[in-house]
Amino acid sequence: MKHGHATTRHGPLHLLATAALGVVSAAYAAQPAIVWSSIDGGAAFSDAGGLTARATVGQPDASAPLSAGGLVLVSGYHTAPAPCQCDLNMDGFLDFFDFDDFVTRFQVASPAADFNRDGFLDFFDFDAFLSAFEKGC
Repeated sequence: MKHGHATTRHGPLHLLATAALGVVSAAYAAQPAIVWSSIDGGAAFSDAGGLTARATVGQPDASAPLSAGGLVLVSGYHTAPAPCQCDLNMDGFLDFFDFDDFVTRFQVASPAADFNRDGFLDFFDFDAFLSAFEKGC
C-alpha cells in the first residue's frame, strides 16, 4: 500500500469563486454609515382676516430650532388644517346637503350620528351638530 498526500486540482472556476467571496467579504466588513437629509417641497396655506401665510419652498427635516440675533428658524412639517366636523359629505362646503346627511343618519340611528361621541344617539347629538353647523367651518 502506498501512502501519499492527497492532491486537489483547482480550476479557474474555483479561483474565480474564491476571489468573489473575498471581494464580498471586504464590502460587508466596511460597515459604512449612511448619513442623509432631504429638502421637501409642497405645502401652502393662507388665511384672510388674521393675516396668516405659510409656504414651503424647501422644507428641511425636523430638527432643533436655530437662533441668531432676534431670529428663530424652526424646521419641521406643516400640518393639514383640521377637517370641518360638520362637512359630512366631505365636499369642502358646509351646506344643506351636510345638514340633510346628518338628519338621515340620525333617523336611521347610524353610529355616525353620535356627534358628541358619548356612545348614545339622542337629542344631545342633534343639538351638538346644530351648534357646530351654526358656527360654520
